[in-house]
Amino acid sequence: MFFGIGTSAQEETGSLLSGNYPAIVLNTNVGSAIPFPFYNIPEERYANMILQPYVGLQLNHVVSPKMYLKFNISYSAKASDFSATLVDQPYNGTMEQEVNGNVSEVYVEDAYFSGHSEGSYRLKYIELNSSLGYRIGKNAGVYLGFYIAFLMDAKNEVFVDGTVSLGPKLPPVSTRFQRTQDYEKYINKTDFGLQLGFEHKLYKKLNANGQFSTGLYSIYSKKLEAVEFAMINMYVSLGFTYSIGASYFD
Repeated sequence: MFFGIGTSAQEETGSLLSGNYPAIVLNTNVGSAIPFPFYNIPEERYANMILQPYVGLQLNHVVSPKMYLKFNISYSAKASDFSATLVDQPYNGTMEQEVNGNVSEVYVEDAYFSGHSEGSYRLKYIELNSSLGYRIGKNAGVYLGFYIAFLMDAKNEVFVDGTVSLGPKLPPVSTRFQRTQDYEKYINKTDFGLQLGFEHKLYKKLNANGQFSTGLYSIYSKKLEAVEFAMINMYVSLGFTYSIGASYFD
């Protein structure tokens, strides 16, 4: 959920009140990292959306009866569980191989994986965002802006069961492993993107909010050779704001 606390000495009018309106923010992120271009999404891919917190400080600055600016600094967590059935997925990286009862990890290049993959990831960011809002009528507004997020922590858990093809003249090699690992070295230290939001006054100082955000480049760094296409953060945030003191929608 999303709650705000704001103060102002302005009298209530029928338009946006000029001034600054600080707020405390609590929000929920729902979404996933999505393969891009979208044709890279496997046909049998499923994602379980996990509610994650968004906590921080917000400043709303009214610049005219119709226009206002929004600034946020927040702790933002993003996560998803996933499963996918892959067929001839290009793969460069490590795999576990069993020979005579001994399991070893080998590195392969220009290989193709077919089989089942499932797991989860957790990303934690410090996020800065800025947007320009426009009032619609008396009780609603829309806003458009951008965000930049700085990675604080990344965890990944994955289970893989399938075969890896190493070449047209070689038989497929079975591989099966499960691992949990720190993932920071494979995730870009920053994530930059766009956001589009809507807010509506429900009752006195209570507003409903919805926001869609999408990254503009892959969350994975070039160190992760196993994924050749971009994976971008796409998330929806839903919740409410509650202002103590005058609201800029008064």
